Amino acid sequence: MKKKIPYIILAVVLILAVIMAVLYVKTGDQIFNQFTKIETREKTIENRKEYIENFENFAKDFEREDILIDSQLGDHKIPGIILRKPENTKYAVLAHGMGGTKESMFPQMRILLEEGYNCLTLDMRQSGENEAEYNTGGVLEAYDVIDGIKYVKEITDLPVLVFGESFGGAAVLQAFTKEPNLFGYIILDCPVADGRHYLYQIADEMKAPRDFFITAGDRVYKKKLGFSLNEMDSISKLKNNIHKNVHVPVLVLNARLDAVTPYSMGEGIYNAIPYEEKMIFTSEIAQHAQIVNLEPEAYKNAITSFLEKFEK
Repeated sequence: MKKKIPYIILAVVLILAVIMAVLYVKTGDQIFNQFTKIETREKTIENRKEYIENFENFAKDFEREDILIDSQLGDHKIPGIILRKPENTKYAVLAHGMGGTKESMFPQMRILLEEGYNCLTLDMRQSGENEAEYNTGGVLEAYDVIDGIKYVKEITDLPVLVFGESFGGAAVLQAFTKEPNLFGYIILDCPVADGRHYLYQIADEMKAPRDFFITAGDRVYKKKLGFSLNEMDSISKLKNNIHKNVHVPVLVLNARLDAVTPYSMGEGIYNAIPYEEKMIFTSEIAQHAQIVNLEPEAYKNAITSFLEKFEK
C-alpha cells in the first residue's frame, strides 16, 4: 500500500495540473472574447439613435465634410466628420469613449468650434462605421488617433488640439507616448489610465489572483493581436516615454464620483506628466463623462482657461 501512495500523489498532481492548464486556456480565451467586445459596433450604432438627431441639428450650422482615412495598420478605414467655421484656422481631433461614435462628441465640438477650432471627430475601432474588429483598451486605437492627427496636419501647420473622452482618452495617451511631436495640446475627459483596471475588478469579484488573469489573457492577446495586456498601462508609458523636454500642455477633466474611471486615474495621469504645462479640473457632483452635461459652464470655463493659458 505504501508503494502506491507516491503514484496516487503523482496522479493527483497530474490531474490538478491538467485542470489548471484547461482553466488557464479557457480563462485567457474568455478574457479576450469579452474584453475585445465590451461594446460591439452594432451596439454603438444602436446607441447613436439616442443622439443622432441632436448631432445633425447641431452640425447643420457648420461646413461639414465626411471623410474616410486609411489606417496605417492597413486593415480598416477610419470614418470621420469635419465641422468647420469659415473664420476658424485651428484644428482639433476628437476620440470618443466606449459605446460612443464620432457623433457623440458634439457637446465638446460646440465648445471647441467657439474657441476657434475646426473639429475632426473620429469613429474609433469597432464603433459606428469603423469596421476594425476589436476594442483594445487604447493600444491599437492609438493608431486611429495618430492617423487622424496626420490627416489634419496636411491641412494646417498650426498646433493640433487632441481631445479624448474615457477610453478615447486612453487612445490619446497611447498615441501621445508613441508620437508626442504630433500633439499641440491635449484635453482628457474622465480618461482611462490603465485598461487592466477592469480585468482586476473581474478578478477581484471572482476572488481570483490578478496575475493569473493577466497572464492568461496575455497568451491570447499576444497570439491574436501581437501585444501584452501590460501595454494598456498608459501611466507607465507616460513615465517611460515622455521626458521633460516635451512640453505639450495637458488638461485633465476629472469627476470625483466617477465609478467607471476612478478619480485616481485622472490624478495619476496628471502626476505622471513630468512638466509644468498641465491643469486638472475636478467635478464634485458629476458621474463618468457627465461634467459637460451637469456642469456645462464649469466644463467650458476649464477648457477656455486652459487654452488661454497655454495656446501658442
